[in-house]
Amino acid sequence: MDVNAQLLETRWYQAENCLWLFDATGAAALHKPGIQKQLTVNILRTIPKLHFSLINKGHRIAIMLPQHAGRNKEKSKDTLRASNPGLSITIEQLPVTPAELQQGAALLTRIEGTLVDPTRQFNSRWFGRDLFALDAAHLEQNAIGLFRHTQATALSVGGSLRGNLQLESGEAVPWAIVSLSLQLQLPEPEDGEEAPPPAPIVLVQAQANQFGDFVLPLNELPAAEFDMPVPIYRAQLRVQRCAIKSDLPDPDDLQDLNVLELLPEDDAAIFAASISVDVRPGEHRQLYSHQQSALLVKPSG
Repeated sequence: MDVNAQLLETRWYQAENCLWLFDATGAAALHKPGIQKQLTVNILRTIPKLHFSLINKGHRIAIMLPQHAGRNKEKSKDTLRASNPGLSITIEQLPVTPAELQQGAALLTRIEGTLVDPTRQFNSRWFGRDLFALDAAHLEQNAIGLFRHTQATALSVGGSLRGNLQLESGEAVPWAIVSLSLQLQLPEPEDGEEAPPPAPIVLVQAQANQFGDFVLPLNELPAAEFDMPVPIYRAQLRVQRCAIKSDLPDPDDLQDLNVLELLPEDDAAIFAASISVDVRPGEHRQLYSHQQSALLVKPSG
């Protein structure tokens, strides 16, 4: 069932029945603002099966159950107008109370479907989430990350890493998740100053396209022309393959891949769960496995 819900402007008081969409490309993904655009939501299955409606506000999608719609028709619109001055209110826009969410808890436990960006700025994906089991302090469990297409990934003065993922046979590895972990460095303290706290460890992620090409934007690094704490960061890179469901990747269901080293200490390059990468702020670097024209990977184990 394809659902293209229209944008509705109103205040939201419920949270447990919302799916939250965010840009997962780059660092600190869960702390980024929501995706402010309309995506096509295809609901493939609900457990148990039931009728419902959606309200699509771009970065959040609400699931409205039949008993909520019935209650909305009886609710006084004057009450909502008082808390939303200047807005045109319809009966479909009335919020759901916490008590009514509990009524839906026994009816809907899981929803599965796909998200598609018609503009292809974000990669399409399959998703599955358990609903009505959260409170406002645990909304990240209902968050759904969307990865940017390689051509829509903005590069920064901090630099980037890019490459092409292939198996030893030369076959491309599409839709894999590439992760880079590095510890930021802080300037050395001046004489008499206290030592700074340990620098944070940053995790940067991106998704390869259908041809295995990926771009990791290093937005957290300082620009090369500024006073950099260190000229080179030592980072760890790993690759995970997405499961394919309903012909689309599921970035929440991942299989670890081993990666062939870039520059081994001797000629005996090996596949490893993660490999070391030197990162220079401001540099846009192409990654190749040792004596290869691509970044080679293979299933772990």
